[in-house]
Amino acid sequence: MMQDKDIAVCQDTVRQMYASEKEIEKYCERATAGLLDWEDAIIGKYFPSPPQPVLDVGCGAGREAFALQELGYDVTAVDISEELLRAARSKSNEQGRPITFLHCDGKHLNFDDDSFACVLIPSQVMGNIPGASSRLEFLREAWRVLRADGIVVFCGHNRSIAEQLAHQEGVVHASAGLEDGDLIWSESDSGAPCYWHYFTTEEVTVLCESAGFRVLTCCLASELIEGGWDTIILCACAKSGRVSTVAS
Repeated sequence: MMQDKDIAVCQDTVRQMYASEKEIEKYCERATAGLLDWEDAIIGKYFPSPPQPVLDVGCGAGREAFALQELGYDVTAVDISEELLRAARSKSNEQGRPITFLHCDGKHLNFDDDSFACVLIPSQVMGNIPGASSRLEFLREAWRVLRADGIVVFCGHNRSIAEQLAHQEGVVHASAGLEDGDLIWSESDSGAPCYWHYFTTEEVTVLCESAGFRVLTCCLASELIEGGWDTIILCACAKSGRVSTVAS
């Protein structure tokens, strides 16, 4: 299990990377690009029809939030990066979009219980959360703010393929001393070192069930749609009775 001091160090790499000028520029350029095909497919299959209140956790510059609002959802979006939130708010104000963007840590959401019909955790946000225990806290917090039978959708890198590719590309700074599936590697655009966790489908299933969810699907993007990426695991879950006390 990762120690608190190691979790803090890894968290710092995530915060610093997403505060870098090149990363902010990249995410701003993508802000109005809409949903990826596999995002559109899993949201369309498992989210209830709009209008419904949706929470976007790890919204970045707003790509998914803008797309969900265009579909008719009532969107609230949160992120740990003040820089990316400023960019998202600016774009939202320019276009007159009724989206609320808030600075918030996904493990401590500033919302009442049962506030949302759906939670989206996009763009491999789960992979930027250091420590298995922290990822479990993160999902349990999503469970708390969801209504009964609410839906959470998230994705992550497929360890069996992506981990090998990262080593082959020579971008890995470190893996020793971390948990299984963890890497510190250089982002391709900014070159900044950043913490990543790569998942297995079995790991994702246990994680979700431990957080109190009923798993609806846990598959590769390539299994959901033709041309989807086999480097991405997709997961959709429904809120069940009460949070489990089983450790991940």
